[in-house]
Amino acid sequence: MSLNAKLICGIATALLAIGISATARASDILKATPQAEGQQQEKFPANVDPKRFERATVVLRARLMRPLGGETGVMWYQMKVIDTLKNNAGRKFGATQNVFTSQRPKPGVPRDPGPPAEECTIYLELITGGTAAKPELLWRLLDGNTASGVSHVKKAE
Repeated sequence: MSLNAKLICGIATALLAIGISATARASDILKATPQAEGQQQEKFPANVDPKRFERATVVLRARLMRPLGGETGVMWYQMKVIDTLKNNAGRKFGATQNVFTSQRPKPGVPRDPGPPAEECTIYLELITGGTAAKPELLWRLLDGNTASGVSHVKKAE
């Protein structure tokens, strides 16, 4: 239990003991008590989903330039990078970035549509590919699909 929570519980107990309405008083105390350093709610950039933002290594505002093709459930897309909203990868992104979706083909399961043509937020995870002698760093949409890897599509004006 945090220090603020313990303090509020102690004050509420004392208020109950002397017969004052603890419900109203505790809420007033909670509003007036500054949060401890490091316990403030994290602010997220506009145009992001907070849960996906936390899970992704990189979050970009981007627009589809063109599909690059693929096979066996892996499809590649070239994206125009508009803005970098989060970058925990330690590398700089250029004007374009190739990303992929990965989906095992199954009967009755529709194919992933890929990123939309409009500006959108894409959530990326780093996948290591290639060989041991020549490893490659590849960027996959979160969970390998657009349902998890794309949000906040800008509506056509």
